[in-house]
Order: sequence, then C-alpha cells, then structure tokens
Amino acid sequence: MELNQVTKTNIVIMSKWMKFVGIVNIVLGAMACASCFGAIYGWIPILLGVWTVNSSKNFKLYADENNEQAFDQAIYKLKNIYIFNGVLTIISLVFIALYIILIIIAVITGAFNSVFQEGFKGLFN
Repeated sequence: MELNQVTKTNIVIMSKWMKFVGIVNIVLGAMACASCFGAIYGWIPILLGVWTVNSSKNFKLYADENNEQAFDQAIYKLKNIYIFNGVLTIISLVFIALYIILIIIAVITGAFNSVFQEGFKGLFN
C-alpha cells in the first residue's frame, strides 16, 4: 500500500512520540523496581514500554521503506498494548468496586462507629 505524504508524516511523528513514551515507561518502571513494593508492579510499565518502543520502530520502518511486514508487526504490538491495558483497567475497576462494597458494608454494620465516637470525643467537649 502506497502512503500519501500526510499519512507518512503522521506515522513518523506518531512513532517518535511512541518511542518517547515507551522510554519514559521503561525508566519509570525501572525506578519503581528499585523499591521493595515497586518491584511487584514495576515490571508492567517496563513491559508496556518495550512493546511501545518496538511498535514505534516498526511504524517508522513502514513509513520509511513501505514495509508491509513492519506495519503488521507494529499493529500486532499495538494491539497487545491495548489488550494488556484493558485487562489492567478491568482488574482495577474490580478492585475499586470491591473497596466500595467493603466501605458500604463497614458503614452499614457500624464498624466505624467506635472510631468516630472516640476520635471526635475531645473535639466537642
């Protein structure tokens, strides 16, 4: 497929931004891995960053050489990035929903009553 100049320019600009974002994700993930708790989740931005940088290289190759295989690889990697982000989003929403349910249950059962009564006792006396 032959690219027109506008599409080619957009792909080149997009690939540069993708490379930048990918490198920043890798650096931030590495920094997160340096901490004890961050090592648990730090691999996620590193993985996404590597996929993003690889995809950007393939988009650039496609724009420069009109390489169809590079375009297929770029789209494949981009698809993986969005699927992975989608799964993480679903997991996050589930945890948020569970947290809200636990708060509602705690309020209904009065689990916070003693905390509020003791916490505000000296405030209004």
